[in-house]
Amino acid sequence: MEPSESRYLIVNTLTIVDLLGNTFYDGESSNWYIKTRSQVLLIAMIVQNGDIFPLVGTGNYGKLD
Repeated sequence: MEPSESRYLIVNTLTIVDLLGNTFYDGESSNWYIKTRSQVLLIAMIVQNGDIFPLVGTGNYGKLD
């Protein structure tokens, strides 16, 4: 399944404000994984409906190398 329009909008917005690092789209699970330069949202998963779930953040795990 292809990424939804809401997920493209999220990724494009993060790109415009220069916060987006790496991205990976998993076609089997339809989840989009992102790495940002934000200290609040380091690594997150964007599900099909556009909801964002933090996977790693400074509050719980510290900074990524």
